[in-house]
Amino acid sequence: MPSYALRPSAAPVWGNCSGSVAASVGLPNISGEAALRGTAGHWVIECVLHTLKLGVPCAAAEFVGEKAENGVIIDEALAESAQVFVDDVVATAGPRLPQVVVEKCIPMPTISQHNGGTPDAWLWVPETLTLYVWDFKNGFLEVRAKDNLQVVDYSEGIRHYLGISDADAMRVTLDMRIVQPNNYHGSGSGPVDRHVGALSDIRPHVNRLRMKAAEAFSEPKLTTGRHCRYCPARVDCPASRRSVYGLFDVVDAPYDMDTISMEDLTVEYDIVKAGLDQARGRFEAIEETLMHRMRGGEVAPGKALGSKVGREAWQVGPEVVEALAGQFGFSVLKGEVLTPKQSRDRAPEEVREAFAEVSQKLTAKPARGLAIINADDTVAAQVFKRK
Repeated sequence: MPSYALRPSAAPVWGNCSGSVAASVGLPNISGEAALRGTAGHWVIECVLHTLKLGVPCAAAEFVGEKAENGVIIDEALAESAQVFVDDVVATAGPRLPQVVVEKCIPMPTISQHNGGTPDAWLWVPETLTLYVWDFKNGFLEVRAKDNLQVVDYSEGIRHYLGISDADAMRVTLDMRIVQPNNYHGSGSGPVDRHVGALSDIRPHVNRLRMKAAEAFSEPKLTTGRHCRYCPARVDCPASRRSVYGLFDVVDAPYDMDTISMEDLTVEYDIVKAGLDQARGRFEAIEETLMHRMRGGEVAPGKALGSKVGREAWQVGPEVVEALAGQFGFSVLKGEVLTPKQSRDRAPEEVREAFAEVSQKLTAKPARGLAIINADDTVAAQVFKRK
């Protein structure tokens, strides 16, 4: 596949900040666990859809335990997410499933010669003049189809590939579909968020992408916003740092309190939420970079790598937990066995403390990867203090 400097998956970033392109050149690809799982989910989807297109039955569950191309072992949760995407493609395409295009690289020359990428899946139905474009998101942050610059970029590339003129685009229906199994949208559409309109409706976004693409290679500018969360250069970006620091303390300001109306409060709610999203994105970027460099042997003053503790879970089967609860006069079964905390809360007050003491021996908090901790909190440091 050709290597493009402007990837559609990064369109929400360079489509807002043209300086991100130059700033990201040469940076190491530090992929967190969520990104690696998302890539593995795409691999499962591609394998399943290619098999189904041949008329051979296949399901994502068949890949549980398999290793994806990026080394991630497919678990049940990842397979279930991939199956949601597959089911939507199959249900939408119907008998046209063999015509669905899966993971094929498409250039976007009408935006830039440097722009091209691989849509997850798309289908052109000439009989109804309808273009379906799918994108899979395995993360938990909500992603909407409307005004989605990544899907817009794909759609423009497909329009050019199919030879649909700007004039004919007004008669074509574009069905953009974001499949996000881990974030059910408030629109009532479940894990699939759709935006349906004329293909020509994306023209303003296409013009914006074209302008930012040209700017990236002529006079790049740094612009902060929610998109910073996904920018590889966000750790070293001075604009991002100044923007986030602007959220913090103001010292010795003259006393003058505001009277805020509901309208103003609503506007400020959106402004502060956007600021928190940006600050959270920068924090996650710094955390990922620190962990990457610490694993490589660099020393972070006052910090160390420790185990990330997961949620408390039973280390024995449901029948053992239910038998234990029965000895204390209550049940922990409610369709499925309750969690340790829920079980303790359900215990009658007069035996709750005793049940908690006994049941604690049957639970554990397993390690869930690495986390950055204060150096003073390491086991070695605590032992040294006691000496």
